[in-house]
Amino acid sequence: MTNGKRKGSSFEREVSKLLSLWWSDGADKNIFWRSVSSGAKATQMKKSGELLHSQSGDISLLKPISCKFIDDFYLELKFYQEFDLVSNVMAPTNKNKLYEFWDETIKQATLYGKTPLLIFKTNRNPISVCYNIYLPNIHDKLIICRNSTADFYVANLNVFLTNLKQDKYPS
Repeated sequence: MTNGKRKGSSFEREVSKLLSLWWSDGADKNIFWRSVSSGAKATQMKKSGELLHSQSGDISLLKPISCKFIDDFYLELKFYQEFDLVSNVMAPTNKNKLYEFWDETIKQATLYGKTPLLIFKTNRNPISVCYNIYLPNIHDKLIICRNSTADFYVANLNVFLTNLKQDKYPS
């Protein structure tokens, strides 16, 4: 396994644990986990004409519970060694990785009828998220990106999850 794949797999496990603790209010770190082959099973099924909604995206449920979050969102995760967020936001081009990742996330989310979430991290930076839904309590803590496909927001993942839970999934 290459170093990049190891980092990607480790990042998926880290986000799975973080999402599990978030969803369970700290009670369970094993609700979410990497999708089978990091979503490859869903891709394989899609080629044969069958959509495997439960395994779409990079994160799925580990436990057989009902989870509105996984039903609602398509999660794409990217760990990228070097990524200058400011230049990526300020200079959108066809070669821009953030916009490239976002466009692919939208495409896949649309296929599964889900809302796109692109969760990403670079070396020595906190985990961030790209999303396109309105959360009223977060707009002073984010960057708004203009894209030819669709505008989106970028925020710290922990800030996003706190506000998402308050707005969409109150206890």
